[in-house]
Amino acid sequence: MAKTSITPSLPVQRQAKSATQEKLPRRSAVAAVVSENRERAEVYAKSATMLKGLVSEASEKMATIDKAVFKDHWPYLLAMLRLLRAYAVRKYRDIPLENLLAIIGAVTYFVSPLDLLPDFVANAGYLDDAMIVRSVLRRVKADLDRFMEWESGVPVKG
Repeated sequence: MAKTSITPSLPVQRQAKSATQEKLPRRSAVAAVVSENRERAEVYAKSATMLKGLVSEASEKMATIDKAVFKDHWPYLLAMLRLLRAYAVRKYRDIPLENLLAIIGAVTYFVSPLDLLPDFVANAGYLDDAMIVRSVLRRVKADLDRFMEWESGVPVKG
C-alpha cells in the first residue's frame, strides 16, 4: 500500500484519524487482490487434491479466529468452503466458472499469511479478509444460496 504523508497544518485529531483510515484497505485494493488471485484459483479448480487441501487449511484457520469480524458473512464463508469441498468431490458443479474462481480466490486470500493487513494486527488483522469475502459474496451470493438450497433440500430465503 502506498505511503501517505500527513500535512503538518492538519489538527492532531484529524491526523490520527487519517493514519487509522490508511490502515484499512481501499475498495480498489480489494478488487486488485480478487483479480490477482485468478491464476492461482484456476490451478486449484483443476486439482481436486489441492482444492481439498485449501478447504482443510481454511477450516483449520477458521477454528482459531474470532468470527465476529465477519459479522453476517460468516455463514457464507462456511458455505463457500462446503461448496468447494462438494465441487472437489464432483458432487456439486452447478456454478459458473467465474464465480467458482472468485470463491477460490477469496478462500486462498483468507488462508494466505500475506495480507493487505497482517492477521496478527490486533483488532484489524482479519478486516481485509472480511472485506475480500464480502466483495466476493456480492458477486456469488445467488450461487451460494442455490448451493445451500441443493445441500439442504430446503429453499433459502433472501
